[in-house]
Amino acid sequence: MSRIRPWRLVGLALAASVVLLVAWVILLDRRVVTRFSAGPDRIHTRFFSDRFRLERGMDTDRVGLHERFRRLRYREDPALSEAGTWRRRGNELDVRARGFTDPTGTLPERTARVRLAGTRVESVHDVPTGEQHSQLSLEPAWLGATWNYRWEVRRPIRLAELPPHVAQALIATEDTRFRRHFGVDLAGVARAVVANLRARKLVEGGSTITQQLARSVFLSTARTWRRKAEELVLALILEARLGKDQILELYLNEVYLGRHGGLNVVGYGQAAHTFFGKDAEDLTVGEAAALAGIIRAPNPASPLRNLGRALRRRDRVLDRMVAERMLTPAAAAAAKRAKLAVNPKPPTTLEGAFLLEAARQELERAVGADTVRDGGLDVYTTMDPAMQRHAERGVASAIAALESAHRWLRGRKAPLESALVVVDLDRGEVRALVGGRDFPRRPFNRAVTARRQAGSTFKPLVYLSAFQRDPVRFTTTSTLEDRPLSIRSGDDVWEPMNQDQRFRGEVTARTALERSLNVPTVRLALAVGVDAVAETAAAAGWHGELPRVPALALGVADTTLLDLAGVYTAFPRMGARLAPHLVRGATSRDGALVYRRDTTPLAAGDPRAAYLVHHLMEGVVDRGTARRLRAQGFTGALAGKTGTTNDFRDAWFVGYAPDLLAAAWVGFDDGRPVKLPASATALEVWSAAMKPILTARRSGRFPIPAGITFADVDPASGLLATAACPGVREAFRAGTEPHSYCRQRWRDADADFEEPLEAPRRLIESWMREMGRIFRRGR
Repeated sequence: MSRIRPWRLVGLALAASVVLLVAWVILLDRRVVTRFSAGPDRIHTRFFSDRFRLERGMDTDRVGLHERFRRLRYREDPALSEAGTWRRRGNELDVRARGFTDPTGTLPERTARVRLAGTRVESVHDVPTGEQHSQLSLEPAWLGATWNYRWEVRRPIRLAELPPHVAQALIATEDTRFRRHFGVDLAGVARAVVANLRARKLVEGGSTITQQLARSVFLSTARTWRRKAEELVLALILEARLGKDQILELYLNEVYLGRHGGLNVVGYGQAAHTFFGKDAEDLTVGEAAALAGIIRAPNPASPLRNLGRALRRRDRVLDRMVAERMLTPAAAAAAKRAKLAVNPKPPTTLEGAFLLEAARQELERAVGADTVRDGGLDVYTTMDPAMQRHAERGVASAIAALESAHRWLRGRKAPLESALVVVDLDRGEVRALVGGRDFPRRPFNRAVTARRQAGSTFKPLVYLSAFQRDPVRFTTTSTLEDRPLSIRSGDDVWEPMNQDQRFRGEVTARTALERSLNVPTVRLALAVGVDAVAETAAAAGWHGELPRVPALALGVADTTLLDLAGVYTAFPRMGARLAPHLVRGATSRDGALVYRRDTTPLAAGDPRAAYLVHHLMEGVVDRGTARRLRAQGFTGALAGKTGTTNDFRDAWFVGYAPDLLAAAWVGFDDGRPVKLPASATALEVWSAAMKPILTARRSGRFPIPAGITFADVDPASGLLATAACPGVREAFRAGTEPHSYCRQRWRDADADFEEPLEAPRRLIESWMREMGRIFRRGR
């Protein structure tokens, strides 16, 4: 067998190396082309709000219409000369809306006339045809949020729109030969190589602007020879593929300029807004020099942290601009004398951070984490920015008020927390979500991730089960016993009590739910069957274990706030529940659909039974544990249920209007008691957030399914009302309404007035229970 000559082995090795090198370069070239093919604002995954629908009855001021115009860059133009303009004439608002495509579909450009009564929308018409429409849709707004293995807020800028001194200050500081080299400055590389060889490690980079761009987009900051080699090749490819102005524009949008609060400041657009409260197009010479000066030490030299250091760096950049003949000495001196006015209220957190993080996780579960992390997607969330702001402000103000009013709630290492979700009842889309008080410091999402006992918010499912399983025996006016109850399980005896430690004898189902009475509800669950109650809850969308114990009726099952909101959609939607979601869809760089969410309603229960429970929960707001909402000025159709767990550890309130549902939670992360009921905590959070949201819309009426009839009924006896005992309007499944009339009101349920012998009887029953305990212990 002949031996292979050594020179042939060397040749084969060289050939293989060349092939591998070429393949490597081709791979890097493909990465550059793919990443930069769509412009500076499409490099990373972007997140958008939902499209905005201006509908009849909306208050244009309260829904923040002009803020939406500003965010979408609509401008006032009396001539409506192009799409993206508007004008106001008397009580008419004309809008030339842009056409757009999102995962829901495509809408063409249109001009609409919105007639107003004050600030309320009366009608929407097409200007050319006069045809009336139900709404005017505006395109989704980019939220400024991008995902690049971490959350960043960006404001893309165009080089052509910037004053020349912005680019000049950058070039004078970072790469004076930028316009003359081919991506790698050989003189700078030689200088860096000598320094690195002397130190026997990488101590100097000598990187050009092109190399820095390659590193920030494609590579890590690790100081290794391999990373440096990749950086050099990528820089050469960038110079071959892109022009100098394109590279400079990309760099201005990608450069890292520090961190403030919970935000990474990336790009000159966001830096100008964060540090100086202005657009990058308005940067002065001194401000541009200050930004260029902090690039190498963005956090220590931040003008928000160390103004003196930022000023010294600004002055050095101005001197470099003079040396490079980009600025006259007189102009530099004037810029040095000018005050560097920093933004007094810079943004510290990402708008809707909890919602966006939950949306990202939802999308990753749907399409895979790699698809999202590779970048280039446009993600269309369900967020309504105005509702999100109201939700965040409402939670913050309500929790601050609670801490101010109750000293035991403040001054702790783990502070009082709250969460809120707002769900659209037409499509199940989450319009706003707050997962806690401080996303940067405590990003744990209490709305989506935290599992807590549901408490009394579970009770409507007990009544739903009863109304479905035995609709003749159990109606809204059925009487339930509210007397002492002992349930034995082995050696253990459970004796449920009402929150006020009182018994009322017999009460109607309405009274029991409106006042959130524990004992009658447990008795109802036992009569229906605990297994039946659990099956009803599962069908309604309850996620997680449902313990088959009598205490299930009082909400010992765990849930998340978002899941609980989904369960409650079955009541206003008359048995057709929706699974709340935060992503409507996503598209790729080229506009191809990557994902679209299906919003098909799911059957949760009998429509008539669901309506009867809903009707009881309207009474919770009108007369029951949530009646404070009416005193706080809430009008129109409204229903809901409060919930407080044992020892006041968790407080919940789920309330809804015909078009929106919101769920609120208040508690401590470590489970310490809040010592207050939901009517004084979660209800207040819900109220503070939802009042501006609901008053911005004209509420309609709840639908009534077929097979429901109404009658005026005495709330105490459950019999038909008379002049002697006036009643309330009650709902029944047709054929189950009462036919007997009330003769005399013995007890005023609304005033908790007791029968004459009720108090002595309760005292005797309490004494007998205590004697029973003593007897059992003696045995």
